[in-house]
Amino acid sequence: MIKNVLVLLFAFFFYGCLHAQTVPNPEAIKLNDKAMQINMNFSSGTRAKDLHHAIRLLDQAILIDSNFFIPRWNKLSFQTELKQLDSAVITGKRILKKWPKNTLVITFVGEYCDQKGDSVAAAKYYRNALSVINHDLDSLAVSSRHYNNRLLEKAKLLILLNQPERAQAILQDMYKTETDPYQKEVFKDFMGMTRLDILNGKTTISKGVTKEINW
Repeated sequence: MIKNVLVLLFAFFFYGCLHAQTVPNPEAIKLNDKAMQINMNFSSGTRAKDLHHAIRLLDQAILIDSNFFIPRWNKLSFQTELKQLDSAVITGKRILKKWPKNTLVITFVGEYCDQKGDSVAAAKYYRNALSVINHDLDSLAVSSRHYNNRLLEKAKLLILLNQPERAQAILQDMYKTETDPYQKEVFKDFMGMTRLDILNGKTTISKGVTKEINW
């Protein structure tokens, strides 16, 4: 299961969440920060134990401030790394009750369902996310950086929905029109990807460097 979010999508995601976020409770912030310190300062031999500890701290932060998005996101990330798919689905659904249009979480819950073997439920989440994205694309200026981020999300969802030809057409057009070298490499990496590549976190070679594709 993919552990992180691609920087381009990650930025757009938090942009949307933070606009709806009130000032978080200071104690909740401290608990979230402590959990992230545990995440950053770990030894490989105790990684799982440390993440479980971090999740308990995040649960406390969420209990103190249920509208503080970041600890919920971090909890979902840690559960994903621990491959706690059932728990991740529950966490994702709870996030969506408060932020129903966050397409990355919608998509992640779909991916967890896919990983659990429930392709019917997964497809429902993918179609839901795609509907939100299509609506956003209709309202965003083509020149907006968020427009490209949304297009990249759309391409991923089309691949997950077994529509690779439509996805490749989007990616190829983005690659041709993009002028930023880094983003061109991002688009190039996704060309030719399959559903399994995305769900399994495909490792690719770009400019001679092996790297994992993260969503």
